[in-house]
Amino acid sequence: MGLILKKDVELSALRYSLTLLRYRARSEREIKERLTNKKFPVKIVQQVMRILRKQGYIDDKKFAQLFLSDYISRGFGQIRVYEKLKQLGVSKKIITCTLVDKSEFDIKLSEIIESRLYADKNKRAVFKLVLHLKRKGFYLVDIYKQLSSMGVDIDEDIGVT
Repeated sequence: MGLILKKDVELSALRYSLTLLRYRARSEREIKERLTNKKFPVKIVQQVMRILRKQGYIDDKKFAQLFLSDYISRGFGQIRVYEKLKQLGVSKKIITCTLVDKSEFDIKLSEIIESRLYADKNKRAVFKLVLHLKRKGFYLVDIYKQLSSMGVDIDEDIGVT
């Protein structure tokens, strides 16, 4: 490949990457996969990834923090955040470091429970809320702990596992 052609391809790949990043933050793997899917040569992809890393456009630690903040604000729990970050190609080590502080999840869980159970605390309403929170990715033990700390009677026969 001629030097000028190689630079054109590299510039095209870099522009494409920056276009993707303009819409939202992305993990390194996302960018790499998108470039590969566009049939850019492996060496060009590697070079573009180095440039993006060096310039600070991609950083999986920052990405995981931004993602965590967004998902907590949208009412999702630890399980959902962990699975989604893993799916987006963030390393388990970075995910684990990002999810170390549970306090934000506990606060959001408390807010959701207060808003959903403000008046109706019958068994059926509690059951539906527990199922909703599980689907959102909260740990069952955290849900029960939060409910009991708020004075909600938790029967063993709720039947959620």
